[in-house]
Amino acid sequence: MNPGDYYRLDLAAIRALPRRDALDLLDKIRLDVTKVTGAERARIVAAEVTEQAAAHGERGAQRRAAAALNMKPARLGQLYQTWETTMTVQAITCSDELAAVLNATPATPEDAAETPRDWIEGIWVNGTVYPLDPDATTDTLAVLADGTAAARFSPKGEFCGGRHRVGIDYDAAHWCAADYETWDYQDARGVVRDWRSVNVWDANGFSETNVYDTVEEAKAAFAEEVAQLQEMSASDDDEDDTRN
Repeated sequence: MNPGDYYRLDLAAIRALPRRDALDLLDKIRLDVTKVTGAERARIVAAEVTEQAAAHGERGAQRRAAAALNMKPARLGQLYQTWETTMTVQAITCSDELAAVLNATPATPEDAAETPRDWIEGIWVNGTVYPLDPDATTDTLAVLADGTAAARFSPKGEFCGGRHRVGIDYDAAHWCAADYETWDYQDARGVVRDWRSVNVWDANGFSETNVYDTVEEAKAAFAEEVAQLQEMSASDDDEDDTRN
């Protein structure tokens, strides 16, 4: 089986570029190929595990799949966990989803050595690329360019106090929502701030989200919305007392 039969590089076009540009482009191609092939490897593993479970039962399905694919069980388990995370998070709409993607088992040792600074051009999830903010992102903080999500790295042994979309070992090193706060009144109305975005909602289906230029502005807007909703809720309580 010749890998070159399954993909093509326009080497003539690449060689026509200035050498610095050609190297940058090859790095981008390498990252894209690594992400796509890693996701496909996880999909293949998940398909085999599902087939083994359907044919012989859930117990031992991963072990049988590893044997069928000529893989070490530990490596198959890592890829299967990556697939489960991908299936849990179909898109990045908030910080805990971003954290869940970052907590997925790396597809390769090279991926494991990377930090968010290596992913500025985007994190690939289910066919969509989510660019990172180059000014706000660091080795331990990943911030989406649109300001709607941010995840920070919590070292091993430290309680992060953050939110998690997918279950994790809280004592292990992991990613969690970087800066999130919420307030609600009896599930009737509330406000959520996630990094630079602020969402106001009520149980009647109203929902409005604004993204601010800075986290500080978002925090101020959150506090203002909370104050208004508290005043509204106090009025509701007074009306209930009057009726009773």
